[in-house]
Amino acid sequence: MRVCISTVSVIGPIWWPSGAVCSLDMNLTSWDIEQIRDYGNGTIDREAVEQWLCLHSGDFQHVQDFHADISDGDADYLFDWSDPDSEWIYADTLGGMED
Repeated sequence: MRVCISTVSVIGPIWWPSGAVCSLDMNLTSWDIEQIRDYGNGTIDREAVEQWLCLHSGDFQHVQDFHADISDGDADYLFDWSDPDSEWIYADTLGGMED
């Protein structure tokens, strides 16, 4: 039996403190994946994931960028950060910045 965990990592500015960039890691359920597919009119693509995130990513003012690894049956979808610097920004939000 194959066990898969679908994840999305998000970065973006939050509401308070205003403009502070934070990150969020989400484990997707099968219901989440079905909702993403609905936003993509039956397909899972980057635009469908982004639209789903805009409605389900908590306290972000907007989604600045994201990385997603989604397993759906026999299909796997990998959406890398659209900006190479986003991975560094994500890492900074997790570990904090040293003085």
